[in-house]
Amino acid sequence: TRGARRTACETLAMLVATPNLLVVEDDPLTREFLSEALSAGGWRVEAVGRIDAAVKALEDSSFDVVLSDVQLPDGDAFSLVRAIRRQGTGGACTLPPAIALTAQLDRALRERLLEAGYLRVLEKPVALSVLLDAVTAVLGGAGDNESAPRCSVTKRGVESPLAPEPDPMSLPHFDDALAERICGNAQIAVAMRELLRFELPGMLTQLEDSARSNDHQRAREILHRLRSAAGFCGASRLTASIAHAAVDDADVATVASQIATILHECTALLGLLEGAGPQQQA
Repeated sequence: TRGARRTACETLAMLVATPNLLVVEDDPLTREFLSEALSAGGWRVEAVGRIDAAVKALEDSSFDVVLSDVQLPDGDAFSLVRAIRRQGTGGACTLPPAIALTAQLDRALRERLLEAGYLRVLEKPVALSVLLDAVTAVLGGAGDNESAPRCSVTKRGVESPLAPEPDPMSLPHFDDALAERICGNAQIAVAMRELLRFELPGMLTQLEDSARSNDHQRAREILHRLRSAAGFCGASRLTASIAHAAVDDADVATVASQIATILHECTALLGLLEGAGPQQQA
């Protein structure tokens, strides 16, 4: 009928106008949060965990924005740009407007990412409102330029100038107000902590294994994922403990001590998550 055809046309027009977003994030909990948050914002989202999967997705589909974690299992955000541009020389894919996300941001890294082609750089955990504003701005053609404030999302979940990390022991295990600001509301914060409850035992085992074998490279990868996941749940003390760890530069004994501290905090956090029902966590 004429009415059905009009409805179908309106639906098609709406779908055509809906931006496509590609999320490249290896941590399952963070990937879930980003996907759900952006989908709720009205965008179509595809999420992958590796550079090779991202390049394949860009070959197969057209995306309006790419959001990429900086550290990935098969490279980093810079490798992703190079891989896309290399693949694009044959016309297979091109680099859409891109946003970089990282749990460890400093000014030098921010400048390098902007020079590499990223339009915005956000520090994880990024507040939901900041994330949505950044995607909206990039979709509208606005990049991060010299006139924009040099800022990032702090552990308080608001935009402010980059500052030193706080002392971990001065922070609570869980900061409920922070979790709600980052996630947008208490219900999402509770769901994120439920996901962390399922993810944390496996990450804890992996970190213990890396500590026993003195595999510092593996430890760094796990800590990167763990910091991102914990940050989105408002796990303030664990997030700060990881931020204070110097796995890259410290000697073996110091690294072992730092990982032991983080393992202790993970165990305490898991006990809280398993001992409290979902309604008591946020």
